[in-house]
Amino acid sequence: MVTLLHGNNTLASRRYLLDFKTKFNGEVEEVDGRRLTEKDLNEALSSLPMFFAKKLLVIQHAPRENILKKLNNSPKEAEVIIWAEKRLNLKLNQIKVLEFKETSELTSFKLAEAAANKNVKAALETLERLLSEKCPPELIVGALHREIRLLILAQEGSLAAPLPSFVVKKIEKRSSNWEVNRLKEVLEDLLNLDERVKTGKTDFRLGMIMWLLNLEKG
Repeated sequence: MVTLLHGNNTLASRRYLLDFKTKFNGEVEEVDGRRLTEKDLNEALSSLPMFFAKKLLVIQHAPRENILKKLNNSPKEAEVIIWAEKRLNLKLNQIKVLEFKETSELTSFKLAEAAANKNVKAALETLERLLSEKCPPELIVGALHREIRLLILAQEGSLAAPLPSFVVKKIEKRSSNWEVNRLKEVLEDLLNLDERVKTGKTDFRLGMIMWLLNLEKG
């Protein structure tokens, strides 16, 4: 699969790219899209990984239009992710396109905060706003995943030092609403939902609504 990350919110798109690379179980090769030629692309796509069964090609910065068209017709088994530092106005029917908007990221964090506070009504309203803005599901799940991980770390007394003290206090206050085992259950449910959505077994909107409603149980 070929995935394009673009949009004005470069912080969010870079965070998504880093997370994607970290989770990828295979060899990762990175190239500069601004200097990428068709020959370079063919060699990168055809070369086999040395120590892993899978290979991910990361293209930093948007390549030329002819390269994008070639990627648009690349084999489905190719694992490629393109990061662009701005919004691109392109029609790529075979490429999965994720646009990261400033408003979407801010609203996704509001959703995560509402979920952490077990304010299901506010969380559901924020979810509908995000979906109406066509916010990528990955951005929504990413914000929720980050929030729950922070709540678990707060419960375990191991929040990372670089966080500002006022942020730590807010997270600790939200974590007081939870038992650590319940947080781990909620996180596992979120990861399972994400997997079902990606494999086409569950509708994202319906799955997220059920997941948020389930927060009221504990």
